[in-house]
Formats: sequence, structure tokens, C-alpha cells
Amino acid sequence: MKQLTFVIFKPDATAEVQREFFDEVKKADLTVVEIGERFVFTPELCEEHYGHIRNYGAGIYEMCAEWLLAPDSVCTPMIISGVEVIAKVRKIIGPTRQATWGLRKTSESAFKDSPKNYVHASGNEQEVQEEIARFAKYFKNLYTT
Repeated sequence: MKQLTFVIFKPDATAEVQREFFDEVKKADLTVVEIGERFVFTPELCEEHYGHIRNYGAGIYEMCAEWLLAPDSVCTPMIISGVEVIAKVRKIIGPTRQATWGLRKTSESAFKDSPKNYVHASGNEQEVQEEIARFAKYFKNLYTT
């Protein structure tokens, strides 16, 4: 059965990183159903979306917020569909918690060799629903099924 997942390209996701991500999505037989309008996080949206990472250790949220709240930190949201899409996209992007950033060197690619998280992806179906609702205003043809 097909399901949806929510993804954000973060500010440092270069054209090369995005191209590689889309290539991997295609190889995994997944479909990008909508790419939303680019946006800049507000302090409120950053807190709502990433406030939980305060539990990961001292200063992690603050570092993330400083990066995401910079005026030129433009992000791109999207919705992807496919069988087992959540697990497949999470596998494509690799670990996302800072504690594992140093372990991201899994290939000879720009996408996976960086210590930064270029891409956010929902971790489970509840997060998908919450995140699509949270970022709904950035989608013209909100895809909900």
C-alpha cells in the first residue's frame, strides 16, 4: 500500500545534493507528488518543528535554530509517495540526529559525506500527518491521500 512522507531540503542542500536525492528517490520507485513553495523558518515554526531536539543535548537546538533562522536560509518542502516511502526515504538520507552526524560517510557522494543534515524527512506516519499539516500553507495542491 502506498503512503506519503514529508521532506524538507534544508538551506545547504546544493543542486548536486538535490539531484542525488531525486535520483535515489527514483531508484527506490518513489514519486514526488508535490514540491511546495520555498520558505524561511520563523522562530515560532522553528520551535514547533525542531523544539524536541533540545533533548538531544546542550546547544543542539540553538545551533540548528541559528542556521535555520538566518535570513538567507531558504528551505523547500515536498511530499513523496510510494510503498514503504517513510523507511525508504529515511534510508536514503541516512542518520539525522547530531550524535550520528560523524557516521554519515557511507558513500563517495556529496549527499552522504557531509556532517550536516541536508534533508529532513518524517520518521513515522504520525509525524507525516503533523508535518504536512504544519507546512500546509506552502503547498498549492495539498496531497493528503
